[in-house]
Amino acid sequence: MDTQRAGESAGPEGRTAHRTRENMNAAITDFLVIDYEHLIPAIVLPDDGDRHVVAAAIRSSSDVIVTYNPATSRPTSLGGYNIKPQHPDQFIEHLLDLDEPRVITAVKGLREGLTRPPVTAEAYLTTLELPILAPDRGPTPPIRQPDLRHPAT
Repeated sequence: MDTQRAGESAGPEGRTAHRTRENMNAAITDFLVIDYEHLIPAIVLPDDGDRHVVAAAIRSSSDVIVTYNPATSRPTSLGGYNIKPQHPDQFIEHLLDLDEPRVITAVKGLREGLTRPPVTAEAYLTTLELPILAPDRGPTPPIRQPDLRHPAT
């Protein structure tokens, strides 16, 4: 029997969330953090609801937490844990600096996987620019826009 997670309903939306999670777990085998729950009680943050994220970061020896969350993104909140908050746009910028062709190839693959309906490169880039996850986060610094219409070089 499948375990229903918090935030997943038993209806069609819940089944979609469950399927998405299962697909993510199958596609990338080394990103799932386990055995971090015992760390949660010792973590002190402004928002207790964020402690599991920091616990997972500690358990996985992560250097950064990629987040829109302004409470978690205050350096003073994470300073004691040697973890730095990083805005998603900054994270992508760093990835582009490290290996732009690989990032372009990965993003193109994600876009090409959108088949119901198919999405053009221009439409996909426009979607990535929208503040969907955190509309109140304010302006973000512009990031360099790679050209996803052409093969990576």
